[in-house]
Amino acid sequence: MCIKNALTVLVLLFTFSVNAQIQILDIGPEWKSKVEKAIRVIEKYDPVKYQILIQECKQIDFGLVTFATSDGNSVIVLPVEVMNRGCINDIAACLVHESLHIRINKSGKKIDPDTEEVICYQWELDFLNHLPKPEPWLIENARYQIIVYSSK
Repeated sequence: MCIKNALTVLVLLFTFSVNAQIQILDIGPEWKSKVEKAIRVIEKYDPVKYQILIQECKQIDFGLVTFATSDGNSVIVLPVEVMNRGCINDIAACLVHESLHIRINKSGKKIDPDTEEVICYQWELDFLNHLPKPEPWLIENARYQIIVYSSK
């Protein structure tokens, strides 16, 4: 029993230390806690995408941007509109999508921007399909964006 408790503590400490690597700016009302919930959703339902997020993202910021974006190196910027909407799965999908952009950028491989968007939306859609009850509008948006960027 003591060994099981010790292992549980080690797992909790590892999870905490991994999450501590990502700095979440504490700006809007409960935004930090919403992002933390989104990160936990990613961790629970898609461990592969969670690993990429924690490896690539060092900071999460917020901005008056139309879509989530990244600096290509380690910072993800979430739109104020997404944060005000407060949908945890939407926030999680943005983090999954943008962390893949960062991974691609860091790889040094030159990919056509439209092709890269298709790849990232496919990645996002795959994540959404791992969720037990994803919002239909999130799935439809990812599918729509794949069609739009595939036709460019």
